[in-house]
Amino acid sequence: MEPMRDSHWDESVDRPWAGKAEAVGRRLLYNLGAAFLGGAPAQPFNIHSVKKILLIKEPYRMGDLFQITPTLRALKVWKPDLQIGLVIQERNLPIFESNPHLTRIHAYRKRVLNRAPWKIFSFFAEIRRAKYDLAVTLETQRIHLTNDLIALFSGAPHRLRYDGGAFGNPESNAFYNLLTPFKAGAEHQVDKNFEVFAPYGLSMNDRTLEFAVPATSLSGADLCIHPGSFKVANRWPLPNYLDAARAQRDKGKSVVFILGPSELDWQGKIEEAGFRAVTKISLAEMAALFKKCGRVLCNDTGVMHIAGAVGAKTLALFGQTEPGEWKPPGEAVSYLRAPDKNIASISINEVLKNL
Repeated sequence: MEPMRDSHWDESVDRPWAGKAEAVGRRLLYNLGAAFLGGAPAQPFNIHSVKKILLIKEPYRMGDLFQITPTLRALKVWKPDLQIGLVIQERNLPIFESNPHLTRIHAYRKRVLNRAPWKIFSFFAEIRRAKYDLAVTLETQRIHLTNDLIALFSGAPHRLRYDGGAFGNPESNAFYNLLTPFKAGAEHQVDKNFEVFAPYGLSMNDRTLEFAVPATSLSGADLCIHPGSFKVANRWPLPNYLDAARAQRDKGKSVVFILGPSELDWQGKIEEAGFRAVTKISLAEMAALFKKCGRVLCNDTGVMHIAGAVGAKTLALFGQTEPGEWKPPGEAVSYLRAPDKNIASISINEVLKNL
């Protein structure tokens, strides 16, 4: 059976047995951490004395990573001379390579480390040489041991994260010496990422996502459609997208489809219907194309966040995910969601009325 692939990232899903083994190992390490670290108290902490900060958000997908772009901007507004380092997986580098608020990116090269685990020591050494004053793990949904270990071995005297008890893992608190209580609820992910700093008086006035848009030679269209999503439950059926595209074409509108690696099998059907299909483009090129298009139509997926970050007028289709938590902030992105939370229940007529 062919492994599932993550749209645009081409990442294989982990084998079930590996996940179970990792879960046992994580629990053992957390128990050892709780026994021997015990959450050592921080040195006296004044956030205004911080000159170098390390943000950690390693094992996440594209949509999750876009949620921290307002945090980067807010930190630089708060303290313009602040040096910000960021730990992310190598696959997410395109999201941040042109971000103006970052001083340095530490790429966690997961595939390299899987083949050569000893290279983790040079990765930690790279981070420690930067001499960060504060390491902050940006967890908003669940606890990740990788993030906690990076924070622990970062060399930063102060380590901040939400209280792990809210995520069912209070033992993980031993890796930190500053903890912020977590507020559960439907609050937006942009706010959840930033409010780990709430006890220290920091504020965020601009909640919009951010992505640098390069120039592109690709031609735009009146409507740009991205029909894919890694999560099958988040996919509006391709025939519906084609019917919506035909209706727009009948009105004299030009339509272009963008396909990621997991949607390449759809290219033939789309071109047979008489539509242009753009494939094998970078995130930067996609962002530039969205900027050129009059309207973007897509599912609730990472691509939606790219469209929102460049201010493209977008209609996003939601299924099980809460729009109040995940729709990009601002008026550029609107959404439709079926009452039964089944994305396939959204009618073509509803979509056409809102385009």
